[in-house]
Amino acid sequence: MATSSTITPQAGTDSTSSQAELPIACNHALIIGELVTEPETRSLPGGTELLSFSLTVRRTGAQTTSVPMVWYDPPKRVHSWKLGVHIVATGSVVRRFYRAGAVTASRTEVTVDQADLVTRRAAAKRIVSQANDRLAATLDAVES
Repeated sequence: MATSSTITPQAGTDSTSSQAELPIACNHALIIGELVTEPETRSLPGGTELLSFSLTVRRTGAQTTSVPMVWYDPPKRVHSWKLGVHIVATGSVVRRFYRAGAVTASRTEVTVDQADLVTRRAAAKRIVSQANDRLAATLDAVES
């Protein structure tokens, strides 16, 4: 989800006089990885369905990364995904805080905007293309 807006530096911060407003970049993740946890569905109190799963990204010459994902009200087709399939997903990186007993805990995860099987080539390419378009639009906004 590419978001573009501006902020004005607070008093006492170091800013150039020629630029009173700073462009804000975006929080947009593009993940292509293997489904390594069985997708779990639960219903939230307001009736929203929450699907959680993890993708593992294995890159040659780099450390393997596990990425926890959550998707609010996902389409029905995701319930047929099986372990080991490759998924392309876009979304935002979010850190949320919650109570775990007597302590406050946190979790960082990707909140999914859209996702599909890599084998569904047209859909997968559309997801990647839309992500690239959002990122390019954000860069264009920063440059202007």
